[in-house]
Amino acid sequence: MENWKPVVGYEGIYEVSDQGRVKRIKPEYNTYVGKILSGGIEKNGYRVVLLYDNGKRKMFKVHRLVAIAFVPNPENKPQINHKNAIKLDNRAENLEWSTCQENITHAVNKGLWNAAKGEQHGQAKLKDIQIPTIRSLLKIGYTCNDISVQFKVSRITIEDIKAKRTWKWL
Repeated sequence: MENWKPVVGYEGIYEVSDQGRVKRIKPEYNTYVGKILSGGIEKNGYRVVLLYDNGKRKMFKVHRLVAIAFVPNPENKPQINHKNAIKLDNRAENLEWSTCQENITHAVNKGLWNAAKGEQHGQAKLKDIQIPTIRSLLKIGYTCNDISVQFKVSRITIEDIKAKRTWKWL
């Protein structure tokens, strides 16, 4: 059985269901009561709908509307996670509130997010092949400053390599 609740801020105009659907409950030009909104899908894969009130429209992610209406948030967490990692599965039972870190951890564990490392990172100034050379130079006594000048990077970049804060997998 599908349960419906008012969309917060649009009470008397729209309702959202625990199955991830949104419908209009107030008649307006070019629409009818009970119309299920089809919405669209954003570039990042989330379903969105446009809600109208007095001629003003605003876009909402459907999973957020469902979570606000049906998923308790006693810890006041800011983000919503799809438990099964399917962004279009907006059923209340598939949603949970999470912190940013919890959401990222879940995405990494599900294979949805793989942070670029090393030379694959868009801002990398060094190549993977250069790191062993830098470490060898550090071992034989070159200073971080000397190496940074040679490789045209900051001294801090070389210090991070030395301390294995970056490029630690090499």
